[in-house]
Amino acid sequence: MPSHTRDLSSSSTETAVGSPVDLPKGHPYIEPHYHTLGTICPILQAKRGDAHAYCPSQETDIRSVCPALNTMANHGYISRDGRDLSFVDIYSGLKACYGLSSLLAFILTLGGFLLIKRSPIRLPSWIPFFGKVKNPDGTVTPAGIVDLHLVGLHGGVEHDASVVHHDTPEGHLYPPNRIEESWVGNLVGDVQPPVHGYTPLSEEAVMKTQPFAWRSFATSRHIDTLVSAADVGRMRKRREQEILPKTLDSVHSEIARGEMAIVLGIWERTSPLENGTMKTGVPLPWLLTFLAEERLPEGGNWRPNHVQSLWGVVQRSKAIKTTQNGQ
Repeated sequence: MPSHTRDLSSSSTETAVGSPVDLPKGHPYIEPHYHTLGTICPILQAKRGDAHAYCPSQETDIRSVCPALNTMANHGYISRDGRDLSFVDIYSGLKACYGLSSLLAFILTLGGFLLIKRSPIRLPSWIPFFGKVKNPDGTVTPAGIVDLHLVGLHGGVEHDASVVHHDTPEGHLYPPNRIEESWVGNLVGDVQPPVHGYTPLSEEAVMKTQPFAWRSFATSRHIDTLVSAADVGRMRKRREQEILPKTLDSVHSEIARGEMAIVLGIWERTSPLENGTMKTGVPLPWLLTFLAEERLPEGGNWRPNHVQSLWGVVQRSKAIKTTQNGQ
C-alpha cells in the first residue's frame, strides 16, 4: 500500500477510532470531515490556510496516548489520520515540528519502533514471511509501517503513571486514549512558587465542579508563569506515588522523564520571579495546551527557533530526576 493511500476498512485499530475532540475555546468552527490525503487537511486546503495549522482528530482518525505524536498529526507534520507511518515519516516530523537534532530524532524514532517490537525497515509487502507483520489485535500490515495506535502498545514506549492518561487496564494491550482533563489542572499545583489563583481540590470535587479548571491557567495572564525541571520532577513524583503499589521499571521511568525533558528543551525560557530571582522553564499555558489539546502554542502558530540536542535532553532529565527522588 502506498505511503499515503488510506484503507479505512482495514485499520489496525477499530477500537482506537473515536469521535472528534472538541475544538479549543475560541477556535473557528471546523465541520466534520475525513483526513485521507496524508498530511493535507481538506478543510484547511480549501481555505488556503497554513499547511501546518491545527485541526483536531476526526471520527476516523487514529491517535495514541503520546501528545507529541498526536500534536504532529493534528498539525500535519505526519499523516493527519495517524495511519501508514514509516520511520522516515516520524523522524522527519520530529525534526520539522519540534526542531529536534538529527541524532535525537533518530534515537527516538528507532527506539519507538524497537520498543513495540517492530522493524524500522520498510519492506515490500510481497516478500514472503518478512513483507507483512501481524499486529497485537490480529490485523496484518506491511513491515516497517505503524499507526499511532500501535505506538501506544503498553510496555513499549507507553508507560503507567502518565500525567494526563489513566493506566492500561489489567489484561489490556493498550491504555485508554481519553485525556483526563481534571488531571491537567493538577499539574498547576506542582508548580513552585505557587501559581496565583490555584486552589487544591479533592479529585472528587474537581470532577464535579471544575474538570476544565486548567483552562483558566492557559491564558496570556499566566504566560510568564514557568514550569521548570524541578516542577516536572514534582509531577513525576506525585503520579508515580498515585499508582502504588505498581511501580515503573528503570527504563520506563527514564522514558517518562525524557519525554518531559524534551518539552522543556523545546520551549524553555527564563523570566524573573516576584522576589527578583530568575526561573527557567516553559510557559505554563503552553504546557497545559500541549497536554490537554495536543496543539502547538501561540494558537498553533508556533514554529521551532532552535535545535534541541540529545545532550540538552539528558541534562534536563537528570534535573527532573533530582527533584523526583528528593535529592
